[in-house]
Amino acid sequence: MYNKIKITIDQYGYKNFFIRVFKSFLKRIGFTFEKFFILRINLDKKIVPPKPKIDIDVKELDSNNIDSAIDLGFSNNKLNLLKKRLDSNTYIALGAFHNEKLIYLCWLSLKFFESSVDMGDKITLGSDTGLLLDAFTHPDYRSLGIHSYMNAIRLNKLIDLNKNKAIVLVLAENTHAIKSQIKVGFEITGTIRFIKIFGKIF
Repeated sequence: MYNKIKITIDQYGYKNFFIRVFKSFLKRIGFTFEKFFILRINLDKKIVPPKPKIDIDVKELDSNNIDSAIDLGFSNNKLNLLKKRLDSNTYIALGAFHNEKLIYLCWLSLKFFESSVDMGDKITLGSDTGLLLDAFTHPDYRSLGIHSYMNAIRLNKLIDLNKNKAIVLVLAENTHAIKSQIKVGFEITGTIRFIKIFGKIF
């Protein structure tokens, strides 16, 4: 429990941590209120990935080796959801390994615009656009530059797939992630406010 709290504080900072706790409480009683920033970048040329502080190997994961995500603390139910993504052939999972251990997992969506909350019907992306989705670093390997490195790897992967735009959706409280994306070249181009009360989306 303590580790989970520490991880959340490291991610959001103290002020936004308490906002996330309050929103989590509201969600438990049937109220969901979220604000997301939409960030976009034009993919004109490949990015030189900033070297992380440790040696890592990057691999594209598939339904046969996604089980290694158990190293990140994911439950079996979560792993099954990840496998369904891969089976749909509209997502790409990239993993960073250190000493053969998976320490970072991130996703690309090639078809749908989606977020960390269920907003109802999925929105189809333009054929020239990819979505950066769900990045997670093992708690023992944070602040080592892995996320910045993998961010560049994801963008370069989209270029290889003939995409010329990338989008990422970030919670308003996740200021660390917002700054990280802006540093790469993303720009905030809009916001989404999501309200769900007792199962009804407004």
